[in-house]
Amino acid sequence: MKSANEAVQTAKNVVAFPKPPARRQKDEIAFLPAALEIVETPPSPIGRAIGATLIAVFCLGLIWACFGHVDIVATATGKIVPSGRVKLIQPFETGVVRAIHIRDGKSVKAGEVLIELDPTMSTADEEHIRNDLNAARLDVARLRAALSDADDAQTEFHPLLDANPTLVKMQKAYLAKQVEEHRAKVAALNRQRAQKQAERDTAAATIQKLEASSPIIKERVDTVIVTGCNTSGCIRAAAIDSFSHRYRTVIPEDCVGDLDERPHHDNLRDVGRRYADISDLASCVAYIEEWSQRNAR
Repeated sequence: MKSANEAVQTAKNVVAFPKPPARRQKDEIAFLPAALEIVETPPSPIGRAIGATLIAVFCLGLIWACFGHVDIVATATGKIVPSGRVKLIQPFETGVVRAIHIRDGKSVKAGEVLIELDPTMSTADEEHIRNDLNAARLDVARLRAALSDADDAQTEFHPLLDANPTLVKMQKAYLAKQVEEHRAKVAALNRQRAQKQAERDTAAATIQKLEASSPIIKERVDTVIVTGCNTSGCIRAAAIDSFSHRYRTVIPEDCVGDLDERPHHDNLRDVGRRYADISDLASCVAYIEEWSQRNAR
């Protein structure tokens, strides 16, 4: 009993912990001294939270590095070379793929459609070639009609039944113009041929006339006797013309003269060397009388 009472008494004599003072307001802390303001202001828990987070992440990373497994992956360019049979499929002409009817790894059979091409470009090319073919056929029909040499070439023009009416009309107009131009050229050539034939006939008649009169001229005239007053002018020119026409030219020295004796003798000597025979009046008269007597017989 005594020990219990002593224990109770001892417990009553124990000094209790002082109660924490009431937390001051922000405006009260603002007026405290700097040291007391720091003591009264509790630290922010954000710093401790960030520190704890970093420590936890570090610990987790350390544990993953010790017990985790990392695959080694390397990236590089390369080329796939198959070891089995390979068949290269490429189109004869390039086009636009509209649809692909197979997928990777699917087995295909002979005759099965693999891809479907867009027929837009092929259709346009086909239409263009068809138009060119129709135009060429119309050209052939037009040329055949032009070569027929008929009075009306339009009746010989036979286009295709399915030909474009506009092209047929244009070809007919071109045919008419072509035939008209061809006939105009033929008519011009015929006129030129007739003109050349007339010129040829005229030339032949002239040649025939000259050939007919040539013997007569040769029989009548073979010698020219030149007389006059200006030896350096008219006499010299007449002698040269007579010589150029292949006549025998005779100049009687005592039947020609000039204003001065020096040019008279110089020109007479030069003409005698080149173009004519220099003679005298008596010889010329004797030649004329002899020729008259010979023709009189």
